[in-house]
Amino acid sequence: MFKDLHICNNMTILISKPLAVEHPEYYAYYIGLVPSEDLIYELEEQRKFFIRFIEQITSEKLNYCYAEGKWTVAQVIQHLIDTERIFCYRMLNFVRHGQMEIPGFNQNEFAAHVNSSLRTKQSFMDEFDALRRNTIEFLKTLTVDETRLQGKANNASVSVRSIGYMAYGHIVHHAQVIEKKYL
Repeated sequence: MFKDLHICNNMTILISKPLAVEHPEYYAYYIGLVPSEDLIYELEEQRKFFIRFIEQITSEKLNYCYAEGKWTVAQVIQHLIDTERIFCYRMLNFVRHGQMEIPGFNQNEFAAHVNSSLRTKQSFMDEFDALRRNTIEFLKTLTVDETRLQGKANNASVSVRSIGYMAYGHIVHHAQVIEKKYL
């Protein structure tokens, strides 16, 4: 029954940085935050870093807000988790030739409809860990050509690999904001 099944040799491809024509201009900032051309390695290292980063936040600071109308640290972490999930969904759609034009999402609406203040640091760490591992494992299954596939997200043409790099840069950006304004 499975005689024609081919087993992959589990070789992971190098997902190099995307060209400027593969993403909207505003992605360039986030993509530029990725220190190397080895996206899988960088995402794995960041997974470990960000779990340690969340772990060092005190319980008091988790629900701290530095100004009226700004998110709490917990809401920022939830935003990062939600966005990672959305990025992975977009990549999956483009690779599988599913929905090739995906609308944007309103991050403030998302934040308004989740009670992050009831969550523990451990629950954030566990969810981020599982989600990032999922993103990494998905990216490991792709061919070079699949990483260059494009679709539209939030009315802008974007490649799969651009979204992967964006996921990394998005975490760096918000971790820097948390360090500077919250801790």
